[in-house]
Formats: sequence, structure tokens, C-alpha cells
Amino acid sequence: QLPGAHAAGPHGDAYNLHAISICLVGDGNRRPFTGTQISQLTTLVESLRREFNIPTDRVVLHSQIAEVQDPGRLFPVETLRHTLAAAAN
Repeated sequence: QLPGAHAAGPHGDAYNLHAISICLVGDGNRRPFTGTQISQLTTLVESLRREFNIPTDRVVLHSQIAEVQDPGRLFPVETLRHTLAAAAN
């Protein structure tokens, strides 16, 4: 496999080589993602987190590592964080 080119910013190369990136279809600045998208995302992230022993605090959004708006202002960050924290306990 070849490294991805999904992460931007000063540490983009490291993330592209050593991180798992997930893309949601849609524009989180224009409309909310669907409940099904968020549910499936949470299930996938939790599955990957457990399989690869990824600490919850290492699950980051693109906007946390680069000056981008992904996944958008309408992305339910707190819902994702709460669900992952509950699953980790």
C-alpha cells in the first residue's frame, strides 16, 4: 500500500504515513451529516480503536491537525467524543 495524502499541515506527512483516515461524504459546513453516517462512523472508529489499541485521545479530527474546516462546523464533535468515551469504559 502507498501512504495517503489526506492530512495537511505541519505534521501532515507523519499522519499520512502512520494514521488511519476516514472520509465522510458531505459538507459539514453546509448541512449536518445523517444519523446513520454518525452511527456508522462511531462504530467504525470504535472498532479500529480497539483493534489497534488506539487511545481515545488519539482520535483526532482533520481540523485539529491542520488549518482546515473538515469535518465542518455542523459535525457533532461532542456526540462522537461522548460515545467513544462511553465505549472505552
